[in-house]
Amino acid sequence: MRVLVTGACGFIGSWLCEELTKRGYKVRALDVRDPPKYLKDLRLEFFKVDISKEPLDLVVRNVDCVVHLAALISAEESVVVPKRYHEVNVSGTLNLLIAMERQFIKKIIFASSAAVYGEPVKLPIEEDHPLRPKNPYGATKVACEAYIHAFSSSCDMKGVILRLFNVYGPRQSGEYAGVISIFISRALRNQPLIIHGDGNQVRDFIYIRDVVLAIVKAIERDFDLPVVTVNIGTGKPTKIIELARLVLKLTEKEDLLIQYEKPRPGDIRESYASIKLAKELLRWKPRTPLEKGLLNTIKWFRKRLE
Repeated sequence: MRVLVTGACGFIGSWLCEELTKRGYKVRALDVRDPPKYLKDLRLEFFKVDISKEPLDLVVRNVDCVVHLAALISAEESVVVPKRYHEVNVSGTLNLLIAMERQFIKKIIFASSAAVYGEPVKLPIEEDHPLRPKNPYGATKVACEAYIHAFSSSCDMKGVILRLFNVYGPRQSGEYAGVISIFISRALRNQPLIIHGDGNQVRDFIYIRDVVLAIVKAIERDFDLPVVTVNIGTGKPTKIIELARLVLKLTEKEDLLIQYEKPRPGDIRESYASIKLAKELLRWKPRTPLEKGLLNTIKWFRKRLE
């Protein structure tokens, strides 16, 4: 089976390419960046392409399934440059779907986000929760989901929409790093951990390995419905203050300060998933406890600092 992975150089994409290669898939990779060494070593069929600006017919031709991960992902940044987010996330997805339609590619797995929900009215969040994004990033994901439904109706395309909650793990670093990576990086550099707000905000942290296995399940399974939408999280709420204390404990930096700053505009108070549908439809469940995932991530960060 030949699978195209867009955003292959990213945090999730790089781990997915490795897993698919191990399982014997023929992997075609797309990214706007040059591949890092660990992807070059996999000897993938690689296309350096901007999905929002270039025709994608050659890239999608003869693949059996597309896993669409390529996107800009910072909610904060999206408020500053909303047009750029629309161009890459929405126009890029539309460009991909048009190429898939022309090349008769019939299945897409799309990495959506819990950001589509906005401030929850009911917890845990189920897939039929109203979509009320609080920032342009979340709005782009809603738009992409809508396009997948539209193409499913018009050209018999199957879609699996995975609404990812707070993904973390090794290789998540740089400008788009999540709170776990930021906390670990600061702790290992003997810097205080900074919490925006009172620390009682709640999130659902899901380890990268579990996310990759959910995507593999989505590739492998056939569904009767034209489009299937499932949450990918743990279903377990974690307070940010509890996370900060656990990171300090596991990095053996419990003497470091935790500093509190003003809440950021648009931050959501509580968010965690119902994963009942993922268990039923994907036959998937998360396997990595938070502490184990944190230890793996800390180990990776320590190696980078050596």
